[in-house]
Amino acid sequence: MHVFEWLLAALAGWTVVGTLGTLLARSQRDHARVRRGLAAMAGTWALYLVALVSVGHWQRQRTIAPGQPECFGDICFTVTGVRSTAEFKGRGNGSLVEVSVVVANRGSRPAATDGVRAYLVDVRGRRWAQTRGLGGVALGVELAPGQSTVSTPVFRVEPWSDHPQLALVLTRGWKGWGWLTIGDTDSMGHKPTLLRLP
Repeated sequence: MHVFEWLLAALAGWTVVGTLGTLLARSQRDHARVRRGLAAMAGTWALYLVALVSVGHWQRQRTIAPGQPECFGDICFTVTGVRSTAEFKGRGNGSLVEVSVVVANRGSRPAATDGVRAYLVDVRGRRWAQTRGLGGVALGVELAPGQSTVSTPVFRVEPWSDHPQLALVLTRGWKGWGWLTIGDTDSMGHKPTLLRLP
């Protein structure tokens, strides 16, 4: 855990203690203590959320070169290749782009990145979600310590998109506490981390 994860854990623990104290004060009909407790918790969380969004907004967007990992805890993801697998002749045409991602557990116990999702994005911010039913091994697969595997998520990309300018984005969405952790790539207001394609 880094410092901001410890800060969030401390704030959550303080909130639990504060809530219990407020409930005790309410049972004793001490309305002044109840108001002070609620005001303290609301004010502290408001300040924390302002800091969370501000840091996310002003922090520079991270760009990771091909072959370099992005890690969520002990699980690291590395883009190693990309290829256009087929033309998509359905509505809107386009092509199917397959991205090779090495998923590795660098920790000392079995682990997985729960809820991890992937999408492609271009320089204009346009997104293409992963095509369901394709891609083989899931990005969120559980791995033993030191184990690695290759996941190949597939995306249907529009014909007018510029493939060399595409980047892969990995997100856990609302899973876990990343969205409430200052500086986390999934935190509110934070720009997504871009894994450049080879």
